[in-house]
Amino acid sequence: MAVQPPASSTPTNEPRTAQERLRLLADAITPVAADAEPGPHTYLHIQSWSRATTLVSRWDIRRWSQPDGSGRVIERRLPDRGNLTRLPDGSDRDALAAAPMVSDETYARGGLARPGSEPIPGDRAGLQQQLGTISPPENGPGSVITGVVSLNNEHYLGHRQRQVILLILADLPGITIDTTAADIAGRTGIAVSLNRDGSTKRLIIHPTSGELLAFQETFNACPARGKPCPRPGLFDYRLYLERSRTAPANGSPTTQR
Repeated sequence: MAVQPPASSTPTNEPRTAQERLRLLADAITPVAADAEPGPHTYLHIQSWSRATTLVSRWDIRRWSQPDGSGRVIERRLPDRGNLTRLPDGSDRDALAAAPMVSDETYARGGLARPGSEPIPGDRAGLQQQLGTISPPENGPGSVITGVVSLNNEHYLGHRQRQVILLILADLPGITIDTTAADIAGRTGIAVSLNRDGSTKRLIIHPTSGELLAFQETFNACPARGKPCPRPGLFDYRLYLERSRTAPANGSPTTQR
């Protein structure tokens, strides 16, 4: 009697491509508590490690803002460090949160410039247009990721905006997916990466809410001798720690989740 081959352990309807996975994720993500907050206030807490020529600058930024361009920004900073090939690992996160304050600025109406304008569109055409205004599409697929990061740096993105962003990312040529990724705060997520034009951009996205947890960009080795290119290593790492739509009564940051 002929031996039947074992049945495949992979369902035939399992998504096969990064694009399919992102479209399914867009359909599956759920709202978070902050999505129901009335706004229009936005509070964000971000830590960043960014290239400054041959050094890495380290910042802790807490930002409160209103659609009219008013707000407050508190910045803390640790001394710059060298070694561009050493990627952030989170070991200095606590020290960064407690670092000396270098700036505490309050802005009147119109004083806090931000990329994008509120309300952030919840339809694909409108949001894609706003991303293109921030980072022109003629710069290639990486411009979309740059625009997504810029919006997350300055605005609260609700459930619908997060869905649309996932659908826009799904149409980028050359993207790859890692479903076992984690950021340097230890939060697991889905990494969406694009390796193009000498750099790798990587978004780590929460698997159930679609929120951006972290962004990393690294410069790769020069493709050819004699061709000018940035020194390989870290360009930027951003960790998105808190988001809220309700202004704290005492002007202090909300509890980190």
